[in-house]
Amino acid sequence: MVIYRELIKHLADRGVRYSLLRDTVLDDPQLHELDILVWPEHRRKFVAAAQELGFAARKTGIPGKEVLAAFDGENLRLVDVHYAFIQEGLVYLSLPEALRRLRKTPEGHSILSREDELLHLFYHNLLGKNHLQEKHLARVKALLAPLPDLAYLKQRLSHPKIWNCFEQFILRPETFSKDRKLAGKSAREIRRALMLRSPANWLRWFYHRRLRKRLHRRRGVHFAFMGVDGAGKSTIIRAVQQQLEQAGGVKFYTVYMGPWGQIRSPFMRLYKKLRLTPPEEDWLGRLREKLQGREKEHSLPLLLKKLISGKIQGWLYYFAIYLEFWYRYFREVRPRLRKGAIVLSDRYIYDLKYIYKDRPVEQFKWLRGLVCRFYPRPDRVVYLQNDPDTIVRRKPQLNAGQIRQFQGFYRQALAAYPVLEVLTDRPPEALARQVVSAIMEKHLQSA
Repeated sequence: MVIYRELIKHLADRGVRYSLLRDTVLDDPQLHELDILVWPEHRRKFVAAAQELGFAARKTGIPGKEVLAAFDGENLRLVDVHYAFIQEGLVYLSLPEALRRLRKTPEGHSILSREDELLHLFYHNLLGKNHLQEKHLARVKALLAPLPDLAYLKQRLSHPKIWNCFEQFILRPETFSKDRKLAGKSAREIRRALMLRSPANWLRWFYHRRLRKRLHRRRGVHFAFMGVDGAGKSTIIRAVQQQLEQAGGVKFYTVYMGPWGQIRSPFMRLYKKLRLTPPEEDWLGRLREKLQGREKEHSLPLLLKKLISGKIQGWLYYFAIYLEFWYRYFREVRPRLRKGAIVLSDRYIYDLKYIYKDRPVEQFKWLRGLVCRFYPRPDRVVYLQNDPDTIVRRKPQLNAGQIRQFQGFYRQALAAYPVLEVLTDRPPEALARQVVSAIMEKHLQSA
């Protein structure tokens, strides 16, 4: 793609020493990731050149490697940068000899010599994947015809066991693609030989396999979609999902975080089983009217009983639903955020602040505010809104007056939170592009 061609031009203009790890067609529209080797002393110049084109570094915690990403409005473009010949924490080749033998493509890009590219594919596949990937098999065969410089290869593969594995690899590369048992055995021998040759390799491998995921946590992105029924939440979420899938290179999940359905936790199941619901009637107000002599329908003991039972049921309801929300967060949201994924929430806990299902609620105001306040904030709330009459035509669940009232509630509830307000007066695809751009901007910042 153009952005990759621009990056390579930037590197050449700034004198950055690099090598493409494969002879890549930079204009290929299916190219979403560029593998590149950069000499360590040129790292700063490389990162600066990439940032000028909108690339942002994504944390990996992998020694000798870095990932940069840019979003071009439709696709996520990744650059997998190596500052050493390293896989799984194991350095398998030295840089100086590879630098001496670099060659140029017809377009003038620096790439590895045939022999070094063959060695890179050998190590990269066996150390990283435990077999030769099918997508690399044709390239390996192309590098073997005509036969490469075996003397140079043997010099680079000084360890006898690694050389024995490599001899089998170049004689029958397709076997290393199909016979996982043979390929896995060779991979174990290569790892063992590399670790015995260098204690630093062992330490890096141990960190990479045992400690990195525990010590290094990427921060994902959490967007919550809110609005009255009929505002277009489901339609926009589907369009956002489609565009994120087309972007490539990102993991995303959609979860339902509304208060009034799709129960997950045992606490809320128990509450529903007991058939308890928050009171619709304002029994405290009725009690005041009774004391003022204006309530004639109920007796004082009955009003007190209704008030106490209503308070208990309300407290139990908001306690159960608070536990329900935390249960969902720890099961469905937090683990995915800790893996660096994008989480899209259909509704959120803030629905509770002024509304219960399809009616406004005045009771338990401070309790509802407390529940909303002491709950994790999403990175952004996407608030979808439109003219009430338009919403009624789409979904006549509420009348225009109710929608106008509920929109006021939403604005009050979301006043203290980061909000992306979206007017749903355009096609879903156009609205989704606006939302996806905001998601990807936050995603690259948090990476």
